[in-house]
Formats: sequence, C-alpha cells, structure tokens
Amino acid sequence: EPAAPDRPGATDGIVITSPGEPMNAQAVVPASVVRSSDAVEDAGTGLKRIGEGESVAKRPKKDEPQPSEPGPDTEGPEAYHEANLVWSCEQAFDEVELGIAREKELRSLMTHRVFEWVKAGSPETEGLGKPVSVRWVDVLKLEAIKSRIVARGFEEEKGDTDPFSPTAAPGMLRLLLALEVIEREEIISQGEDLGTRGWAICDVSTAFLHADREKPILVKAPREAVDLARKEGSIDHESGWMWLVKKSLYGLRDSPREWHAHLTELLLSLGWRMLKRDQCVFVRGSCRLMIHVDDFLATGKYTQLEEYLGELQSHLRLKTRIMRATEECTETYLGRQIRQVDGGFTISMGGSYGKKVLSLLGMESCKASESVAQPVPAPGDDVPLGVEETSVYRSATGVLMWLQQERVDLSVCSNLLACGMSKPTVGHMRLLKRVARYVKGHPEVRIALRRQDIPVLPAQGRFYLDTFTDSDWAGDGVSRQSRSGWGIFLCGIPVGCGTRRQQIVALSSGEAELYGLTVGASETIHVRETLAELVDCPLSDIPIRMYTDNNACRAMSVKVGPGRVKHVATRALWIQSYTRDKHQALGVHRVATAVNPADLLTKLCSSQVVNSLRGMFGIERE
Repeated sequence: EPAAPDRPGATDGIVITSPGEPMNAQAVVPASVVRSSDAVEDAGTGLKRIGEGESVAKRPKKDEPQPSEPGPDTEGPEAYHEANLVWSCEQAFDEVELGIAREKELRSLMTHRVFEWVKAGSPETEGLGKPVSVRWVDVLKLEAIKSRIVARGFEEEKGDTDPFSPTAAPGMLRLLLALEVIEREEIISQGEDLGTRGWAICDVSTAFLHADREKPILVKAPREAVDLARKEGSIDHESGWMWLVKKSLYGLRDSPREWHAHLTELLLSLGWRMLKRDQCVFVRGSCRLMIHVDDFLATGKYTQLEEYLGELQSHLRLKTRIMRATEECTETYLGRQIRQVDGGFTISMGGSYGKKVLSLLGMESCKASESVAQPVPAPGDDVPLGVEETSVYRSATGVLMWLQQERVDLSVCSNLLACGMSKPTVGHMRLLKRVARYVKGHPEVRIALRRQDIPVLPAQGRFYLDTFTDSDWAGDGVSRQSRSGWGIFLCGIPVGCGTRRQQIVALSSGEAELYGLTVGASETIHVRETLAELVDCPLSDIPIRMYTDNNACRAMSVKVGPGRVKHVATRALWIQSYTRDKHQALGVHRVATAVNPADLLTKLCSSQVVNSLRGMFGIERE
C-alpha cells in the first residue's frame, strides 16, 4: 500500500509487512525498487527487488509452516503499536492479554494431546497429503479474551466419509419442557414435594478436542506454537516443523461428526438410551438429556441429575448448573431465555434480535404497528433490489427466520420473506419494513409452557395430542398456491407449529384443507412416536385428535378413496387408513373458524385476529 506521507522517515514507495512479523516491523521500499527488472535481495530487509507485475512479499522456505495471517490494518499499525494494541478478527486487543489468551489455548491443546510435532518429509508424514493451515479466532467474551485455533477445513482433501453430524429437532426443546411440566403437575396433585424435580443446563469446554480422529492429518503450526515449543525445548530451531493432529481440531470437516460419535459412545457406556427418532436425545431413569453439539439440557429427578451428570463430569470438561423445580431462575440455552417460575417454564428469544432487525434497516425510531397487514400492490414492486439493499434484506430476513422459532406470530411473514431471498424485489422490502414495525411494537414476547384454553375434547388418558390445521386457499396471488398451517398441543401445552406453502395448486378449498390436514397429521405422528420413546409407552396410549374448520376436508379424510374428487393427489389419501385403523388412535373433528389457532399460520391476519388467537399459543408480552 502507498506509504503515508506524514509518517516520519517515509518516502515515496511501498510499505511492506512480512507475514508473521509484528505490525510495526515494516520496511519502506522505494518505488524505483518495484519498477526495477532486477531480482536482487536487499540485505537490510531480507526482501527481494522483483520485476514489475510480481507481488512484493517475503517468500518462505519450502515446507516451512506458514504463520497465522495478521488482521486488516484499517487505522494504521503505528497507532496500535503506540497503544500496545493488536488488530485481530476486526477487533483491537491488548497485546499482552492477547498473548496470554493464545498461550492458554496452546496449553489446552497440549493437555488434550491434540498434536505431535513432526518434521516435513519424515516417515510419519508419508501418505497424509498436504498440510492444512490454521488461523487464530479471537473474541471478547465476558470481558475476557478467548482465543481459539481453527483449521482451514476447505484446504482439507475430501474423503469418502460423510461429514454430517445430527442436531436435535427444533421442537424437541419445547417437548421436553412440556413433558416436565406435566410430570410436575402430577407430583403436585399427589401432594408430593415439588423440590424433588429439577433441570440442568450444561456446557462442554473444548468439546471437539475430546474426540479422536479416524485418520491423523498434517497441520501447519502457527508462529506462536513454534516459538513456545522452541522455548521449552520440544523442537529445535530448524525449519519444517508441523503438527500431526490426532484429535478433532476445530475447523476440520469431520470434527463435528467425530465429536458426536465420541459423545454417543460415552453416553451409551454410562447407561443412557438413545432415541430412535432423535439421535440427540437420551433417556436414563427419570432423566432426559438433549444435546446440541456441546450444549446440553436435562430434566428429571434432582438426585438423579446430580448423579448422572457427575459421572459425565469425570469424562468431560463439563460445566453444569442444576436447578430445583421450586427455584425461580433464568438460563440461556441456544440463544433462548428459559425462565422457571412457580414450577413452570417460559421461553423467550429476548429483545436483541428484534433490535438487530431495526438496526439493519435503520428503523430504530419508526412507528410501531399492531399487525403485519399484506401490503397493497403498487407499481414497481417487481423491480429487483440493488446490491447493498439485497445484502441488508438477506441479513434482516435471516435474523427473523431465527427469531420466528419461538415467535408464532412471525411464522408466516418470515416464510414469505424467505421466498424472496434469492431475488428480492421492492415488494419484498416493503413487506420487510412492515414486519419491522410490528417487531418494534412487540419487541419481547414469551411463550408460556402451560395448559392453554383451547377448544378441544375432554382429556383422554395421561397423554394426548391435539393438532389444529388450516389452509389459505389460493392465497398466493401469482402462483395461486395455497398455504398450510398447523399447531400441535400436548395436553393443552403448545409444543410445535409450522407453516408451509403447498406444492400443488388446489382446485377447491376442501382439497387445500385436506393437504393441510395431512401435513399437520404427519408432524403430529412424529411427535407421538418421539413421546412414546420418552415415556416408554405404546403408541395407542397417546391418541391424536385432529381439528379442521372445513366439513369437506373432514369427510374426505374418513372415507375410502377419492370418491368424486378424483383430482385429489393420491399421496394425500394415506390419512384415510389412519382414521379407520383403531390401533392408530387418530380422529378428525370439527372446530369453529373463529377459534382455530392455526388460522394465524396461514396468512397475514388483522390485529383483531392476531390478538384473539395469539394467546392460544401461550404468547405473552414481557
């Protein structure tokens, strides 16, 4: 880059920072050097004067490990050097504190025996391919610098194994907590002590480093690791040293899969039972454990939680917080705030995500709205957005898609916005701004996991599932496709919901409602089979009651074959066999449109409809 003219001693030339050197260690090379056709090495700087068109850089020796790259220098290296600051990951850190944090990470790798030092060309490196480079990731967490070495997995040679690693289903968190609420109600009804129940939040430190790799891999060691090893005498001062990694280092393709396999093997050896429906949920005694990479959530008897999680702590670096059912507390899990009050739970996404949407759109001071009404079509709605507006649109929509997981009132609008992610238009941006105004008026809401006042049949057994379905026939004004919506309740507690655009253009409202009914039924069947594994009971003991506000849909779901409606897709008629089979315990019932909560999941409703149906899903304002 051009040398700053006001820098002392600077001349008309180019400032060069050698890779791996401190930011203040620079050499100013005159412009005439760059234009020179002679490739003569400068004895003072160790750099080469090369021909025009070539890059000016210090060429490392062959097979010498590459140091980590320095961060961007946006405000001038001398300013950071004077303040003892170092620029990394778009942040400025204190040089001494950053060095301590990085040394701590290296000590952690050595403690877990993640790597061994090998020399390039040695017998240990044969057949392992090219070494993978690494980089430092430094963040400020809880007012302390946390550094981590991350491998550049995209440089790794692709193998034959599938790097897929499972995660828990999105609705599993609500299902586990709702099941815990029901069991606590039973304890209270029997006059027993509620303090015997509890729940726990766990976090595994340096989780991936616990797992072994199936095949070692060569990794270029960062400069800090080489300096530390030479200081302690682990390696000599010759070049060519690198790491032979035998553990699942962060950033490698197979690390998530290998960590999950290691954790599953450990849990099974300790007596936990893995669900067939979800490989991230385990059961042991009265305890149920949900894992999401290195974050755990467990429910069960307090004494068993202490015992079983204590066993895990002897094998993992596990940080555990166990709370009794009688405590009032708030914990964070997967970006959600879980609050326990009076033995029950509420789930909230907090207000930070809503504020981020408003900040991205520059609408912090906009006028709030009580609903997201469909914008009236206007000329120019089909005009594509510019590059900058497209980036803002995608960022804000991504935040809303994450937020809608616990915001039922944002499900339809976030789904409509997601449909325009590839080629957003002016019309999509207008809808996004309407959603932002609604978020401004409802920044923080929570879902109460308790029995809701919904129009269902009387209780039927210990566990029963009620699912409301609805459809907006030909709601898409362009493609004329319909939209399905469903809400699932376990003993009156909301455990799941969803909205989906139908792939087939329905010819009648009854056909559209039938497609919505089958989608809602398939989701409920999955919940029932998962619940049966959790409580260890037969499927017939958990009846499913489906509710629709369309008589034609109900009639088609209980008859045999399509009848006169021969245009109905054959794949939607499977529900007829379920309704006729008594062992499946699935029935279809009628519900009034005005009290059907699934109506909120099929279209953009008015404020009156939103306010009347939102409470059925347990949505409350903070």
